[in-house]
Amino acid sequence: MSYDVEIIAIGDELLNGTIADTNGQWLCNHLQSLGANVRWKQTIADHIEDIVSALEMASQRASLVVVCGGLGGTCDDLSTEAAAKLLAVPLEDHSFLLKEIEEKRHAYGRELHPSDQKLARLPRHAEPLQNTVGLAPGFKIIHQGTPLFFLPGVPREWKSMAKQHVLPHVRQNVPTIPHEQTWKFFGYTESALAAIAQPLAGENVELHFRAHFPEIHLRATSNEPETIQLFQDRLLAESRHRCFGGAQDRFPA
Repeated sequence: MSYDVEIIAIGDELLNGTIADTNGQWLCNHLQSLGANVRWKQTIADHIEDIVSALEMASQRASLVVVCGGLGGTCDDLSTEAAAKLLAVPLEDHSFLLKEIEEKRHAYGRELHPSDQKLARLPRHAEPLQNTVGLAPGFKIIHQGTPLFFLPGVPREWKSMAKQHVLPHVRQNVPTIPHEQTWKFFGYTESALAAIAQPLAGENVELHFRAHFPEIHLRATSNEPETIQLFQDRLLAESRHRCFGGAQDRFPA
């Protein structure tokens, strides 16, 4: 059974072209290396009903949902309110979170701002997630049996908290970590390489083709390393003269 992940990015700036979603790209790469299957990505504007709808849909189909952004103190930061509405629970103030935020403010020579109160307000029963490099804490909720992690969208904070909270959760819950290899070819079209590779793969190898002119990249994944090796032997017997640079391996750590 696959472990399917959905990533939801929140923010008007992601939809109007102001910034690119580099957070999602970074997380997808790390999740794939752990054997998780990122099947869906949603980008949602700063509208609470749209966010709630996205969370509901993701909870119904994914094994894990990771939400990026919308945890700040301004009026367009709506992820926390959306999570509370999803669960049909009130928001509750957490004095210990506010104290941590105040200490972080003082460390930078600043006073607690009134908007900081919002950062310490979480949905009832939410599990706070520590943010060691920024102000806004994240949090985790469970909806319809699906865990949802809410993280700030600032890339430095996103990466730090994903490493601290999300990736360990995935490691504990992914049933198997697949083995993966990539080969680069020159002088083939995608269809020509597929015609060679697909009959050699067998049922236990998944193939993924990517055109990167003037190269064609072929990535193979399998839960059985010996199956990958057998496929490589067969593939290179047919096309070694057009394969360059050797195989790029990514095996479980």
